[in-house]
Amino acid sequence: MKNILMNTEMTKAILEDRKTQTRRAGITNHGRYAIDDNLLKSYKLSNQDILKCGKYQGGDIIGVREPVKITNFIDAETYAELSFKYIADDALGSINSYNTEEYELVDFFEEKLYGKSWVKVGARVPNGCLKEMTRIFLKITDVRVEKLHDCYTFEHMEAEGIKSEDENGISKLQEEMQDEWMELWNKTAPKGYKWEDDPYVFVYEFERVNKDGSEICKK
Repeated sequence: MKNILMNTEMTKAILEDRKTQTRRAGITNHGRYAIDDNLLKSYKLSNQDILKCGKYQGGDIIGVREPVKITNFIDAETYAELSFKYIADDALGSINSYNTEEYELVDFFEEKLYGKSWVKVGARVPNGCLKEMTRIFLKITDVRVEKLHDCYTFEHMEAEGIKSEDENGISKLQEEMQDEWMELWNKTAPKGYKWEDDPYVFVYEFERVNKDGSEICKK
């Protein structure tokens, strides 16, 4: 299964059903930044050849690699357990010999934990949670390519998870929302793909689903 990295703010927005799309800086399915003016000289933005270069395609089910912090680590002769906390909402999780098949546990601990400097209480798992910790799954419902600055309307920014009201319930001005969106984008964008660069981006629309792609039952 493919995965996608989300920071704490993005993850929280997904959990609160506020974020339904994400923009990625021209990252192709080969892990390269390839969507630029040179490539687009001979194509239209809607051309399927360009969309097929996207890392994710319509219908894909992907796991969210969200920030996680280790809360406990036990490695005894007859019992092993890794406990952790999802930073976005402080929810707790664990992987241990009671909820994991024995052979899977051995592989998990030997291949992904033993000898790693970050495996200690209070440390964050580098680059988001491991596959075995994933709890959020998304289904890609639409893919398109556009310029980053095209994301400026209330609708676009809200879909990216930017709140339209402040903590007092007062509606924000469009400029306020855009400043927040610019700051959020620049936190994670690589050099050359910052807001001021106005790069071409893949826009992935999604809905939250179960791991098997089935619809989540909402209470």
